[in-house]
Amino acid sequence: METDMLKSERFKRLVVLSLLCVATQAAAVDVDSVQEATVSALAREQKSQQQTDSWSAEKQALANSILDQKTRLQWNRYQNRQYQEYIKLKEEQLVALREQKESMRQLRMALEPYLDQVLDNLARFAAADLPFLPEERADRLAFLRESLGDPELALGEKLRRILEGLKVEAEYGNHIEVTSEKLELEGQSTQVEVLRLGRVGLFYLTKDGTSPGVWNAAGKSWVRLEEKYAAPLRSTMDIVERKRAAELVELPL
Repeated sequence: METDMLKSERFKRLVVLSLLCVATQAAAVDVDSVQEATVSALAREQKSQQQTDSWSAEKQALANSILDQKTRLQWNRYQNRQYQEYIKLKEEQLVALREQKESMRQLRMALEPYLDQVLDNLARFAAADLPFLPEERADRLAFLRESLGDPELALGEKLRRILEGLKVEAEYGNHIEVTSEKLELEGQSTQVEVLRLGRVGLFYLTKDGTSPGVWNAAGKSWVRLEEKYAAPLRSTMDIVERKRAAELVELPL
């Protein structure tokens, strides 16, 4: 009887121990599973965070790229407006140049014949003028004639030279000078001093100071003056050459 009871008690203990072992093993299994699940979850979370960080970086890079493109677009639009204004300005300048070219063409058509006419008038005037500085004036007229006939010379330069020639001729009227020359007087070559009073009068006086004369514009010849004009002529020449003080002198004009 007691033996059966002892066996029964031992059996119960064995059963309790077995259950405890099973429970312990089950608990161990659950801890491992939880640990593995936790590790796995942390790995997934870390990976997700990395992806999120990567997406955030891509998003920021994309936003920066979009901002840069907008800035470039605004700059290109600004440049385009500037170029449009530049093109408009150049077109206006081109139109103005074409109009100027046409005006210059018309001016050339009118000015070149006019310059020829001016030179012809200047040559006729010089031929009818007092006979002073004949070589200098003839050379100038020849130079001006050659200039007008030069196709390589610009129209502006031709005009400048003609104006310069007219200016020189005009200034002759303000000059008073005494020169030593040889004149054909009564068929003989005679050394004289010539007094030019601008374009008012042209006189001569022989070297001995006794024979005065004047240029007769109507007759285109030298005419002898009375000897009484020799002294006034000599005085006038001395005044021009600053050999004596200025004074009033009477001369036949």
